[in-house]
Amino acid sequence: MGLHYIHSQGFSHRDLKPENILLDKNYDIKIVDFGFACPLEGRDGSGFNRSVIGTPGYMAPEILDKTPYQGQVVDLFACGVILFIMLTQHPPFAMANSDDMYYKLLATQRSDLFWKAHSQRKPAGFFTDEFKDLITCMLQLHPHQRLCMADIIGHPWMQGEVSEREEVVAEFQKRHEINKARATEEEDKKMAVKAKRANRRGEQIAANVYLSTDDLTEEESKDPHVIKLDMKPYNAELTKTTAFFTDYSPEAILKLLTDSLQNSHTPFDISTKTWKVTYTKTRDEDKNEEKDLVIKEQAIIQIELFDADNGRICVEFKRKQGSSMVFYDQFNMLRDELAYCNNQQM
Repeated sequence: MGLHYIHSQGFSHRDLKPENILLDKNYDIKIVDFGFACPLEGRDGSGFNRSVIGTPGYMAPEILDKTPYQGQVVDLFACGVILFIMLTQHPPFAMANSDDMYYKLLATQRSDLFWKAHSQRKPAGFFTDEFKDLITCMLQLHPHQRLCMADIIGHPWMQGEVSEREEVVAEFQKRHEINKARATEEEDKKMAVKAKRANRRGEQIAANVYLSTDDLTEEESKDPHVIKLDMKPYNAELTKTTAFFTDYSPEAILKLLTDSLQNSHTPFDISTKTWKVTYTKTRDEDKNEEKDLVIKEQAIIQIELFDADNGRICVEFKRKQGSSMVFYDQFNMLRDELAYCNNQQM
């Protein structure tokens, strides 16, 4: 196991997340980005580290609390978050602190309510008892209550039936071909969209036309329905895990985003100063006789465009308030809808 080898060599990673777990051409897992790695013994030889380092959604509560922590223990906490995401396609919580409504349930020994909340809108039996026990034990508030590497490997869920290597490779090869076909389709769609908008000035959304250019005509300057928006510069020092980069114009991106919201009958507000859209998304709650056990499924979401230089734009999604699950569902949905626009990297 890759992480076990890292620990056996006396180091911890401290920034484990899906983006840092890659596959090579043979579909073998490779752990990358050791920029935050450190010796397990710590700088003072005590076996503890004190630097507040990592990606917030994967950081153990002791790091967020700024208390001394053991590197191998926080790595395994991050693995618990990653494993949950691999099964559900969304995080178990936004951050592992008492302010997070989902993690608070784990921290206060109410894991039954945690799983009850996450089981909503999922098929019956989606989470097995073994999986729930494994994740609950890996994400405990107190480090000494969590499973160690040997406990995780020996857990009943980990010892369950697994696919043969040949089956895994065949599945990934199949997905690779599907992705190549999808990439070709998205490239064709991208070219069609660009050709359609090549000679169009601005985009009309409802009664207003939005422009990014400073070169407004006299007629446009006098028209109250023509709105010139400014774009803030992208700050590369801030980690943005819910964002993508594109070379599409801000007008095109804004139009595509708002068209999607309109199609789902979701009201939104567009800033009159910057390239920013804000909306509230509410998800229907399941009927439940125990109303006090239902977590309200609503989030206020903000999407903002930033100038990343050289014709690139960062499209960032932020959860301003409310359910992190609704937020991640929205981010994944809109990112997938605009996949052909997600064509740049930083």
